[in-house]
Amino acid sequence: LFESVIKYAEEKGCYLILNGDLIEGAMKNSPGSVFESTMSPIVQIGYICERLKNIAKAGRIINIVGGNHDHDRQLKETGLTPTDMIVSNLAQYDPTLLDRYCPDGAYTFISLKGKSNGGGRNTTVTYGIFNIHGGGGASKIGSKIQKLDDMANIFDANLYIRSHTHTPEYHTGTKMVV
Repeated sequence: LFESVIKYAEEKGCYLILNGDLIEGAMKNSPGSVFESTMSPIVQIGYICERLKNIAKAGRIINIVGGNHDHDRQLKETGLTPTDMIVSNLAQYDPTLLDRYCPDGAYTFISLKGKSNGGGRNTTVTYGIFNIHGGGGASKIGSKIQKLDDMANIFDANLYIRSHTHTPEYHTGTKMVV
């Protein structure tokens, strides 16, 4: 799945938000099994860096946040995380990634330029994106969507992304902004 996403992103020139869990990162004292992984954590880090290198060179990584598999587990046991190592490696191709790496969550503004609908004037529209890997064991779709909705009460954004849920879902909400 990862390979197909990266191949698609490279072919289409997509921009990526890397929202945690880039590697499995099983540790001796963490959930998961180091014996079930097909690659060691250091090999996983090298693999991810190699596969993301071209996208980083093109400046198409919007931001990077840590997840429970690639950040939280190792931080508790070692103080250094695979996410830190991945960002450090990719920063050789795009040094601005160091400014767009936030282990806990990111709040990003993206401005898009284009022509207005009627007059043909150049316009710029800015969108706010809040993304966090997230945590917690919401087991039902309703409670997972509630966690997304809760983010809207904390951060004012146009798009909220939360990844820890392990199941794809989306919610379109409406809120009044004065």
